[in-house]
Amino acid sequence: MANKAGPSRRAASLDYDGLDKRNWKLIASRWVILILAISCIYANINDIMYYSGIINQYSQIPECGFVKFEIMVVVSGILMLITLTVGGALVLKQQLRQLRAYLTFLFIFSWMHLMIILVLTQRYPLVHEIHSKWIKRESINMYEIMYNCCGVFGPDDYLLLYGKLPSSCFSDSTMESKDLYYTGCLNKNDIESTIVRGEMVTSLIQQIKAPQRSLRDLWKDRIIL
Repeated sequence: MANKAGPSRRAASLDYDGLDKRNWKLIASRWVILILAISCIYANINDIMYYSGIINQYSQIPECGFVKFEIMVVVSGILMLITLTVGGALVLKQQLRQLRAYLTFLFIFSWMHLMIILVLTQRYPLVHEIHSKWIKRESINMYEIMYNCCGVFGPDDYLLLYGKLPSSCFSDSTMESKDLYYTGCLNKNDIESTIVRGEMVTSLIQQIKAPQRSLRDLWKDRIIL
């Protein structure tokens, strides 16, 4: 009897050890998924706040055609946020069947969100960079020279802030009115763009001290040249 009981106990012990290892793997996998979901939720919240700020800044300016794309990004971001929250709940409750269907929706919303951002960056490749630099009072001379534009909306931006124009707003830096660029850099959408551009990596940063004025105020006080 002892000989018969011995192997059965060892087999039961091995089965228990194997089950215990599988449980630990499942628990570890669940926590990894939850951490990733929380990270994605945090990133989505930051994105929604960032794009909402841009919408609020430019929504009343008719020339800003990119605003509609920013709104679409915010809407898709909210859908992603809801989807990720639901996914986290399903992982916690270990609803395997629902998770299979959930992955389909996650893929669809992720793809949609990515495509909208890609369209935005392809049609208006300078929006976020120019916005960020102008708000921080950093130089955009490199963009003006490279893309033949001046200021955010046009030369008025510099005239209202500083009373003069930089040489980068003129063709070949001639400082002659006939060579002035009248197009702003923010709405520049007639340039070739790739997914990764050089100016994203090597940006020229020069601090400019100036009184804080919103871009909306600049637009209202614009000067027609």
